[in-house]
Amino acid sequence: MAKIAFRAPPFWHAQPELWLLQVESAFKVAEISVDATKFPCVVSALDSSVLNCIAGLLKSPPATDS
Repeated sequence: MAKIAFRAPPFWHAQPELWLLQVESAFKVAEISVDATKFPCVVSALDSSVLNCIAGLLKSPPATDS
């Protein structure tokens, strides 16, 4: 995986769906379309309280490019 210069905006606890829309828009602007690249970018923007809630997903990520 090549190093990319992308940083997702801070997670919005109050509006996670809007945050996901913002992140998807940022991916389009940065021309990032591969799930294997998107996943770690999103995970890196989450704080420990959110990561704790989605630990199972992190251990078994969904299929790529779906």
